[in-house]
Amino acid sequence: MSNNINWGKIYESTAWGNTDNNISWGSAYADLAGGGFDTDYQAVLDRSTALGYTAPSAAQQTLQNTLVTDLKTAGVWDKLDVFYVFATDGDSDYATLNWKAPSSHQVTKVNSPTFTTDIGFRGNASSSYLDTNYAPSTDAVNYQLNNASMFMYRSELATAGQVQAYEGTFKSGEGYAMISGRPFGYGENYLNSTAGLANSGANEGVGLQLVNRPNSNTINLYFNGSFVSQNTSATSTSVPSVSVWNFAANNGASGIFFSNVGHGMWGMGADLTSEQADLNTAIQNYISAL
Repeated sequence: MSNNINWGKIYESTAWGNTDNNISWGSAYADLAGGGFDTDYQAVLDRSTALGYTAPSAAQQTLQNTLVTDLKTAGVWDKLDVFYVFATDGDSDYATLNWKAPSSHQVTKVNSPTFTTDIGFRGNASSSYLDTNYAPSTDAVNYQLNNASMFMYRSELATAGQVQAYEGTFKSGEGYAMISGRPFGYGENYLNSTAGLANSGANEGVGLQLVNRPNSNTINLYFNGSFVSQNTSATSTSVPSVSVWNFAANNGASGIFFSNVGHGMWGMGADLTSEQADLNTAIQNYISAL
């Protein structure tokens, strides 16, 4: 009888003579198959299970695991503080998990932003938003005053909202940290400063928008892996002390600065200038496979 099981591998992975053997048979099987998920992605699935959320389909779990390993290979993962994948076929609760640290900075859905499978969340330009519960001044590890990044995958264009109805956060008197989801001529992008970069025709569509700060004076804007513009007079002021919101400005006011843009992903961390092309490739590969 032909037997394709690698018994030697099982023996290697399993302490048969140890009565206190705590081997995970799932792990042993994964060893045999040469597969299994990355431990950081598995932590996302485990957190989802613990909270009773609906995880993605098996096929999409494989895609999401690849996204994590691609970000690690690119050197992006270790630079992130928060990373949210809203574009999923898991439920809207699963989409609120912070993949970088699943037990921390989970998104709160305020006033029911719209969730669409494999697209993500969308604001309503009047009241709904996502609160990441991540305040850079107190929660940041990699995101720093002169070494910072903020990015989003814009899955649906904004059609309504104030001129600066953006995704990000600022507080009066502090340096802004925001990334505009409005089309050309309607928004600017800031990172720890009161000076920013205007959107242009080169970054007004669906895609990955990234703002980087590599030093105390410069911020750079990228879209879908390509350089868009730079401001070398954007002197850093401070790291925002309020929680980052998506689809609205956390500036202590209500009823203003809302947007109905749609997001498939969101992340913040250290400067990603050197990694931005690989970040774009990893995210675009995932989105295109949905």
